[in-house]
Amino acid sequence: MFLELAITTDYFKDAGNPEPYLKKISKAGFTHIHWCHEYNTDFIYSEYDINKIIMWLEKYNLKVLDLHASEGVKNNWISEDESHRIAGVELVKNRIYMANKLSCDVIILHFKRAPNNESEEHIYWNILRKLVIW
Repeated sequence: MFLELAITTDYFKDAGNPEPYLKKISKAGFTHIHWCHEYNTDFIYSEYDINKIIMWLEKYNLKVLDLHASEGVKNNWISEDESHRIAGVELVKNRIYMANKLSCDVIILHFKRAPNNESEEHIYWNILRKLVIW
């Protein structure tokens, strides 16, 4: 069995231009990365952005092992505010699309722990049930 070891792209900074970090990651001998840039922002990667990342990955001989999908700041897929929840789902869809384009078949999403309060727990599970419809 071959073990693929990855380093996260946000080991120093999680937003902005990732190219300098990709270059350092490659120079350090890594062949795989965990894409974590912009994971906690409302940033939507455009086709141009994704193609630029593909170019950098080829340039530095790196592959994406897995990708951290966005939780968003304002737009979060588990938000109680319906418009922010829908926008958060769009962020996750963007990351799923991006993962596919980067030849990555794993995304990471963190579920918040269910509340102990019964009324808040009801709200929490209703929000999660809505996700099934995307």
